[in-house]
Amino acid sequence: MIKKIILIGLMVFIVFINFSVNVLGAKNTTSIDSKLTTNNEVVDENEFYDLFINHQYLIDDYNLSVANDAYTEDNEKVLWLPASVEYASKIDVCNSDEKVMYLDLNEENGFIVVDSNDVLVEFNTNSDLAFLRESNNFYYSFSDSFVTYNENTGGFDQIYVDDFSSVDFFNEEVSNTPVQHNGQASSGDGEIYDIDAYIADRYGSNYIYVSGNYIQDYDWIYQYDTSVYEMKLVNPDDQTDVLFASEGNCVINASYSLLSNLPYTNNYQYYSYFSNLRFGLRDSNYMNEISTDPLLYMTYSSYSATYEMNGIDYDETWLLNGSSIIDSIPHMYIQLRDQAINNYGYENDGMSQTYADNMIETVIHLAEYNYPNFDMVSTSSEDTIISQIDSGRPGLISTSGSETYNNHSMAVYGYRKYKYYTYFLGFIKVTNYAYFWVVDSGHRTEAYSSNFRNSNGDYLNWFDGNQSSTDFMYISASSFILPSC
Repeated sequence: MIKKIILIGLMVFIVFINFSVNVLGAKNTTSIDSKLTTNNEVVDENEFYDLFINHQYLIDDYNLSVANDAYTEDNEKVLWLPASVEYASKIDVCNSDEKVMYLDLNEENGFIVVDSNDVLVEFNTNSDLAFLRESNNFYYSFSDSFVTYNENTGGFDQIYVDDFSSVDFFNEEVSNTPVQHNGQASSGDGEIYDIDAYIADRYGSNYIYVSGNYIQDYDWIYQYDTSVYEMKLVNPDDQTDVLFASEGNCVINASYSLLSNLPYTNNYQYYSYFSNLRFGLRDSNYMNEISTDPLLYMTYSSYSATYEMNGIDYDETWLLNGSSIIDSIPHMYIQLRDQAINNYGYENDGMSQTYADNMIETVIHLAEYNYPNFDMVSTSSEDTIISQIDSGRPGLISTSGSETYNNHSMAVYGYRKYKYYTYFLGFIKVTNYAYFWVVDSGHRTEAYSSNFRNSNGDYLNWFDGNQSSTDFMYISASSFILPSC
């Protein structure tokens, strides 16, 4: 259908086609909130006219940008032409006392969501969410859009997914070559010991602190201390250039880090409930079983490979770690490692975090621990992990393309959330959020510096989750159901 209108003194032709933008980049995932019921408020229809007039500027700005866009026959102009508001409600925000305003525009003209400061958060130009009128039990998540509570997992399921190819809005620096910022021990997006200095240096004053928390007394677990083998690298052109590295066991190490800290978390409920896990923290005395280790082939003299680092092809060999280290590897860790080797192809070069849920669940369901309901849930929702941490439960985070860690898995036990503003189409102000995480990287590097220890004596290693792709795992609420026997 083609119509002709006059816009700002210009005669333009428009074609109505589907268009929607989620300025958050909503993900098809889950998030979580501690509240089971909402206090959403349906707005009286007598206020609809004023609401429409007060937000008409957003529609006008959008149409102005379309009208001024370079016109080509292959890119016909798409204007947004709502005439009124037909429904409005104030919706609770996850992990916050804030509310957003949802404005449902007339007919099939989409909707607008603004935050408590009346700044745009999300909009859609061609379809509304009529099903939101049928229930009051939903929330708004700044990372996941509209969500509902899931009693089984203790999280929130996303109920609206924008199928349009969303535009990404970033004003932060994304470096092709990582540099070391203030508050960092090395370059990239990790090993951050002073988060305030790092944010000020990398992002400037545009970031506004919203909330933060971490689990106290968290003990780091080092990959080298959980490695049955160590990798030896020798530069063939310089025999004095020798390096040693741990097994590529970050997923197993992070999983054990999460589990081993549960019986000692500062939340008394989990301290007591997960006390059985302490049975798995004892030394494995694994040297007694080393002759049957599934990866023993790596010690054969015939095993050889090359490992490229900094442009050098090192000669790679694998050796047994020290006997004192092997004997001190925790019993539960060896159980997790056996599962990884036997079922998920783990050798010496790592595995995907996607296998961590089954690996963890299989071990924790064993009779010696007796947690038959223990369940891990995958998500990419920041709100999920924030609520987990606020409840005293650590999670797992995996990175893809991190400037510091590349592809890596870590335990996550703290966060900071910041608000900042960008401008859609150049001049429409939009609310955005950035997330920074306290992680157990599994590396010793951070432990060598007292800079990572805060005034409470806790080690805090910050990771900037805004420069790479991240995914998470968390402990489902169903894990806390006591056995009925």
